[in-house]
Amino acid sequence: MTEGKQIGERLQRLNLILRTLRDVDQVILAAKNRDRLIKGVCNSLIKTRGYYNAWIALLDGSGRFKIFAEAGLGKAFLPLAEKLERDGPSKCGRQALAQPNAVVINDPASSCND
Repeated sequence: MTEGKQIGERLQRLNLILRTLRDVDQVILAAKNRDRLIKGVCNSLIKTRGYYNAWIALLDGSGRFKIFAEAGLGKAFLPLAEKLERDGPSKCGRQALAQPNAVVINDPASSCND
């Protein structure tokens, strides 16, 4: 691949990310309640085709999963939501919750297989 083509693809990807951030900002400004907010953020993340699917899970004060939203998964998300409610977070989830910053998992299929 030529350097010019790589730069073009990177710029296209960065523009998708910026468009997604703009859309998420609009959702935050317009949302009237928490459920619509997290559902709208999930929808924004997949709308620009920057991501194939997205989900957000909110925890209560005791660390238990209580509220979920998803986009791009539909009914396929139900087993994951049930597992999170029953068993709590996976190894990768626990790692993310223990960090003050975001955790990036480059290969979740092999790194987060529980």
